[in-house]
Amino acid sequence: MEIFSVLAECAITLAGFSAIFAVLQGSTGPRGSMRAAVTFSASAVAFVVSTFPLLFELIQITETMLWRICSILATLCAISLTMFIRGMDKSLSARGFPPQRKHGARIGIAMVITATLFFIANCFPWPHTMGRFVYAGGALLLLAAPIHVIAFSFVLTLQETLSSKASASNDQS
Repeated sequence: MEIFSVLAECAITLAGFSAIFAVLQGSTGPRGSMRAAVTFSASAVAFVVSTFPLLFELIQITETMLWRICSILATLCAISLTMFIRGMDKSLSARGFPPQRKHGARIGIAMVITATLFFIANCFPWPHTMGRFVYAGGALLLLAAPIHVIAFSFVLTLQETLSSKASASNDQS
């Protein structure tokens, strides 16, 4: 169960970072607040999913039942996260803001959907040793989603900065 406590520590660190980032980034507009909200919510879901095995292990249930219960709850959390991210993306598009490179958002959503499929697959009978690994794989994918959002935001901002500098230099000449 050590891997789940490490995953929970990483997820809570990302959630705390994104909460501080959201406060500091409050004046940058809807795109910045969307990135902060998605990072915070994905990190929070990854934290909750990582703590399910730690909490249910205390109940003294069988290994197979432990992974089924955890996987059912994690599936519900991951589906909720997918709906939240899609809603945020559609909200920005409906308000007329330029799209944030649709493929970047789609990669994040694909990570969460893949994690959901891992959790759904884990609801079916596996040997109890496989259940742990399949669940850990889904939790890792959930943790990778906010890391992808942060990395993609950095790349997007860098591209916008470089293109604005290039257009400014072209306008001067």
